[in-house]
Amino acid sequence: MADMPPSAVREILKVAERPDILSFAGGLPAPELFPVEEITAAHAEVLRHDGGGALQYSTTEVMRRCARGLPSTCEAAASRRAPRSCS
Repeated sequence: MADMPPSAVREILKVAERPDILSFAGGLPAPELFPVEEITAAHAEVLRHDGGGALQYSTTEVMRRCARGLPSTCEAAASRRAPRSCS
């Protein structure tokens, strides 16, 4: 393991975490902008309706069907944010 080169992504993230750096790196949104309550509600709804299926490894098609079954969660989140696609 000592012979492995450092991960470029890990090195970039180390710099981005410094308080003197204002990072414009994609994929690093401000944590306070995460819709934690909406994600919590979505997880609860999925686990309540099909917990075992949701936690099982599966194909992406199964996950698409699962996401289509939760339009109310997406619509609720979208109503509190800028317009965006729920698909």
